[in-house]
Parts: sequence; structure tokens; C-alpha cells
Amino acid sequence: MPKEKQIEKNEKNNKRTRAKKNKPFRQQGLFMFPTITLRFSMEEREAMLEMIDEYLLELMYMHQAYHDALSRKLESQYALRGSKIKCSYGTKTALLDCVKDHGVLMGSQPVSTCRDCGKSNIYNFGSCMCPERLYMSKKDGKLLPMTGSVFPDGREAKKARMNSYAHICVPLMGREWLQEETDLMIEDNNVSVQALVGSAVLTCHYGGLIRIVEVPEGKNEKGELEATVCCTRAIENSEPVSMRNADKFVYSNNNFELKNTDAEMAECFQGCLSCNGECTIALNNNVNEDIEEGIWQEYNVPIDQEKDTAYSNNFYMICKKGGGLIYFSNAGQELLDVAERLKKVKIYVTFNQLNSLSWENLNMDSVVQLNETLNKYNINTTERIRHFLAQCMKETGRGACRTEGDYIHWASLAAYQSYYDNNTKYGYKYRGAGYIQITWDYAYLAFATYLIKKECPNLGIDWKSPANTNLGFKERYEAAVEKAENAQINIAMYKKIVDEGADYVAEYFGWEAAGYFWEVNNLNNIVDGLVPADRDEVDRVTDKVNYYTGKGSREDRKNYYDETVDVIK
Repeated sequence: MPKEKQIEKNEKNNKRTRAKKNKPFRQQGLFMFPTITLRFSMEEREAMLEMIDEYLLELMYMHQAYHDALSRKLESQYALRGSKIKCSYGTKTALLDCVKDHGVLMGSQPVSTCRDCGKSNIYNFGSCMCPERLYMSKKDGKLLPMTGSVFPDGREAKKARMNSYAHICVPLMGREWLQEETDLMIEDNNVSVQALVGSAVLTCHYGGLIRIVEVPEGKNEKGELEATVCCTRAIENSEPVSMRNADKFVYSNNNFELKNTDAEMAECFQGCLSCNGECTIALNNNVNEDIEEGIWQEYNVPIDQEKDTAYSNNFYMICKKGGGLIYFSNAGQELLDVAERLKKVKIYVTFNQLNSLSWENLNMDSVVQLNETLNKYNINTTERIRHFLAQCMKETGRGACRTEGDYIHWASLAAYQSYYDNNTKYGYKYRGAGYIQITWDYAYLAFATYLIKKECPNLGIDWKSPANTNLGFKERYEAAVEKAENAQINIAMYKKIVDEGADYVAEYFGWEAAGYFWEVNNLNNIVDGLVPADRDEVDRVTDKVNYYTGKGSREDRKNYYDETVDVIK
């Protein structure tokens, strides 16, 4: 090797082995701050944190103001309940809530203050796209950990292109919004606080810049009150549709109040994703047979408990023909989040139908998970849905018990665990779980492997049904994990199926486990060959779900099927 090349190679090797020097500064957002390491005392670290927090707010505001990025339209407006806010690192907008009414109204809506930036005011902004190099973890003396990748309802966060993992948004706000001084002061706990203006900014400790992007007005271009609605199955570019008689609605606190029977829509949506592109949902004289029960329904409340008056922030309608959820444009944050998830699926079973089947632990999140499963596993005909629900009703006691042993009143959790660990071969961790239950460690390994295969269809992942053999499942699972992680695909939630077992599956994959069982046992094809509405045919399905179940259990499943025939049309 030439001498010059050898010297160059030695220099490169020396660079690799040189000790890393601690950087005196770390970047947070757009700015550099002194590195806070463990050599500082707790008091010193807290003092530096407070300094960074306050100074960062000021710097971010100055930067934003310099670039004139704030909307001039909002500069002179006060921020009201229901204002739309957006984070520079978030994937969706959120609504600024105002749980506590400070007693100052603008028109009929409450005005927010600079201190309205806590958990009760700001929900979240979806997934966090903050670069991981800006996160701070205690591992190397930094201050904040990375957020997890799974939302509380089990959904996976989106991953930023430059990051190794997906992250959910966990807002960690500064002490208050930063803005230019305003003349309007509001009493808050006997302290005068500035009213919040539309040009204010707020920073998250993770570096995101939050600003107000829309202040609600509730009026059309003519200055008249206007209520508009959207549909989860409307074509993507479909505009919101106006309601008839909107001038008769009472408008208060960013809410339209209307009689529950007054549900007229001025026109159809521009198209429907479920009905060959055609929407026919416009209401004529408040009557449309395609609307479930023909009325507005309240979020998380059964129809038999409906109120006479509907409110635009938490009421919706279901279109039975297209399987869409129709909601007001100014709906509350929770209902908007449900609508966002339902945009990807058709609604086959509604909250009200499950309530008619006396379903336990009923809420809209469970209904959304059910419909996501029905769509994913093609359980999409009347008979398929009837048989599927009938089996789930028996397996879980109408949804009350999603894990084996839940129906027993144990003296303690320790007694519950001890019984299964000492009296069953599969133990507490891998006891039955799901609306149709999976049991044994190899069944959990197969389930996780199957979901990884679905997530990564091009990686050549090998999956075998637990019905074939109980050998080789660990090896196939570990190989699937390795392939997915080498491809930098986040499969953390699937790994938890194996690592945490039954309790995790029941909480986040209850419906998915049932859909998986249904698909791998070819039950759609079996049901398609049965005589519709014939209760004696239920045994054909039961043979696959639980072949060794007794006569009483088989009769229960037939009775449950009869109930679904009355409800699922």
C-alpha cells in the first residue's frame, strides 16, 4: 500500500477511536441551550429548566413574529372555545377547549385566557413528528424521554421519515400562551389574566410550536348562522353540506341546538365511497329511511336515552345505506377523532345495534374497533356478521369478559393469577383472550406473527396455523420480528402480544383476535354455504369455534344468533 494511503487510513482509524467529547450545547427546537448533565445538582437542573422554558417561549414568539407567519386575520380576534389549533410537529389539528367558563363571552361564546393550555384545554395533535435527535432521555443526562408509539385505544402512531420509531403526541406545554399585551383582562382564581388572542403562540417542551389557525364564527358569508355537516363515507373532495332551516337553530357556546326531529339537509354530498359514487342522503321533510332511527344520536349514549334536543358538538347520524357517520363540522374533539378513524371503513354494526343486543362495556371506541375488524377480515354480509356476533356474545358474555376467568369473582388479583399458573398448562399470561379467545403461548406467537406478516407482506414471513402443530412458532415469530426490525418497520404493539399476553390482547386486540380466528378458520366461506336465518346451521360455526362445547353452550349460541337476526338486517 502506498505510504500516503496508509497514513490516510491510519488517520481515519484514529478518528474512529478518539473519545467523544461532551458537547457544551444541545439543540432544542431551533435554538441551542447549555447541556444539562448529571454533574449539576437537582436544584441547578430545575433552575436551568425553568430558564430554558421561559426563554424558549420568548425566542419562539420573536422568531414567528419576525417571519410574519401568524395569520393577520386572527391578530385582532379573541380565541374562543372551539378554536382550531395546530402544532408544527403534529399530524392533525385539535380544538381548544374551555372546560371552565371564565364568564366573558364574545357574542354567545366564552373567551379563553392565556392560561388555558393544560390537559383540560388541549387534547393532542395525533402523532408527533419531532426528530428523535431533539428528544431528551435520562440515559445520557438529558431531561425528557421519547413518547410511546401506541395511543391509549391501541392505534399505532405515524412515524416521521427521519425517526427510528413512531411517537404519539403527549403535549407538555409551557406555563401560558405568549402574545402581545391586550386590553381585555379576565378574572381567573382572583387573578387578572390576559384574554387569549388569535395571534398567540405556545410551545411544547418537545419543541413544537402551537398556534391558533381558526377562530369559530358560526356564520356564513352573509353573516347568517350556518350549520354544516360532513360524512365519513363522502368522497374525499366533498364539501360540507348545509342544513335546512339553519336560521331556526339556537346558537350558543359554539353549539347549534336543534330539535332531535329537525334533521333536514339542504342537499346530498358530492359522492359516496360505498354506493357506486352516488349519495342519496338528503332529507325530505325530515324523513329518510336510510338514517338509523331517523334521528340524531348522542355520542356514547344509547338511543333509548336520547334527549329531545340535539347539540352539534356531540350528536351524529348513521347512514345505513352507505355506512357513513354524519356529523357537524364543529363537532367536539372526541367525535372528530372517531370520525377520522371511520373515514377508512364502512360502518356495518352501530352503537345502537350493540345496545339492542344488551352489549356490556359499550362505548364508541369499541364500536369503531369492531367495524375496523369487520372491514379488515371481510365479515361484511348480513349472515357473516350475525354468526360472528353470536359466537362473540357467547364467548364473552355479551362483551363482559374478554379474558378467561373474568366471570369469576376472585378474592384478589394474586388469587386469579395463582389459579391459572398452578392449575393450567398455559398459565395466567396465555389464558384465553379476545372476543373469540386465543389460548396457549404458541397461539399468541402465531397471532403476533400473522399480524406482522399482514403489516409486512413483502418480507416473506412464514406463518403456520396453530391448528397444524404447536412446534416452531417461537422460531417463526422471532424470524418475523428480525425481518420487520431490519426493514425498520415499527412492530412494537405486535411484540407486546407475546411479551404481555392476555391482558394486553383483551385491551387492544380483542376484536382483532376474533377477526383473526374467523379468517384463519375460513369461517366466511362456511357461513356463505349455510341457509340464512336457520338457527340449526349455527352448529356448523360452533364446531370451528369450540368443537367440544356442551349442549347447553350450543343452544346458547343458537339463541344469540336468533337475537342477531332481529337486529342485524
